Amino acid sequence: MYLRCITGDRPRAWLDWLPWAEYCYNTAYHSALRTTPFQVVYGRPPPALFQYTEHSAQTSTVDTLLQDRDTFIIEVRERLQQA
Repeated sequence: MYLRCITGDRPRAWLDWLPWAEYCYNTAYHSALRTTPFQVVYGRPPPALFQYTEHSAQTSTVDTLLQDRDTFIIEVRERLQQA
């Protein structure tokens, strides 16, 4: 159900986005845990993602991947708040 919520509009690309979906889930605050699942398992806060600034990558492919990642993560967090 979690994956369906995230990849509903792009069902064929779910495998590409699975690691980021997992990251978003494991770094999101859970009221039942009163922390993130990552912190429960590892005992420390999750590592921060590399802060991306537009056109900072040396290749256009990496630039595109980082833009897509940031867009996806924002979209996932918005959808999870709605759910």
